[in-house]
Amino acid sequence: MRSLRSPTAARSTATAALKPLFAAAAVSMLAPAPTVTAQQMHVVPADLASQEGTSSFGVPGPAHRALRIQVIIGASELVPLIGKSVTGLWLRRDTSWEEELPAASGHVAIRIGSSARSPSSAEPSFAANLPASTLVFDGTVQLPAAPAVAEGSVSWSPDQTVRFAFRSAFPYAGGDLALEFERTGAPTTFWPADATEDQVSGTAVMVGTTCGPRASMQHTAGVGPRGLVVGRTARFHLVGTPMAPAWLMIGAGLRSVPVDLTALGAPGCALHVQPMTTLPTFLSTATDGVAGHGLTNVDVHLPPDPNLGGAILGAQFLEFGAQGLITSNAVLCQIATSGPSLPIAAVVSREGETPDVVSLALPVIGLIWQ
Repeated sequence: MRSLRSPTAARSTATAALKPLFAAAAVSMLAPAPTVTAQQMHVVPADLASQEGTSSFGVPGPAHRALRIQVIIGASELVPLIGKSVTGLWLRRDTSWEEELPAASGHVAIRIGSSARSPSSAEPSFAANLPASTLVFDGTVQLPAAPAVAEGSVSWSPDQTVRFAFRSAFPYAGGDLALEFERTGAPTTFWPADATEDQVSGTAVMVGTTCGPRASMQHTAGVGPRGLVVGRTARFHLVGTPMAPAWLMIGAGLRSVPVDLTALGAPGCALHVQPMTTLPTFLSTATDGVAGHGLTNVDVHLPPDPNLGGAILGAQFLEFGAQGLITSNAVLCQIATSGPSLPIAAVVSREGETPDVVSLALPVIGLIWQ
């Protein structure tokens, strides 16, 4: 890293007429020079300062499809920075992608401030987590041309890092911290930065099969188990008829005997859930879906209530389109018995979607301070 040095004192030539001034200058030069503090780096999470993370994270702006990303860092990860000024941040290359990475650039804005929520209680709302912030970067970020590397060869060298120099230093006085990235324009490249992920996970078991024209697929609905954690957002997905309306039904577990829907004109379809709540959605067009099918995601944020740990939920989609009533397979879900283990969370918003609170793809960040 670059060290900052005091400027060299200018030389002067004294004449007899200027001897008094020269004497005064000499006394001034003997006084202690003002101290300029060299920049240093603190890595979050600290245990990954020289070790590869377990995940990958597209650099915000030119290499990430999310429109807005908020990273909430717990106070326990930031103790060495108390009383220091944060002047920038670095993201290092994920070496699990060993091939050469091309240079690119894109526009991104970065805001920083004290977080009103801890990582474990983050809300799917940017304003709720970061009610007041300071804009510290707003411009073009340069992604370096990174040569091919061997997996695990972690480096913070210039050709392996993306660097953001803040327009003004941010004084850190303690507490939880939020960093927010917002891109302008569409992603233009692929440049993976190193990241980690929380290993706490719930479970999801497929029950029954779908019916109708996608019966051969058997399972058209599911959920990511890593989202089945208190304080995180569970994302349920459905593959179905393009542009058809659908409903996600959620109940306390599944029926012991599913209800046959043949009498309703849906032969082979069964209702496994006794719904406590129903969430409406629409499937995408075929061009946005999977192999000519439509696709939809429904996000369900789980409150950060430890009493919900270990709870059982049942979920199933009901679709109604040109081909009539169709049910998906059901999913029997169990929420993780413990909350998130990492003192870091991310709030991610893609275009046209509400924010999710996740413990996946949490960037390894080098915070530059002085």
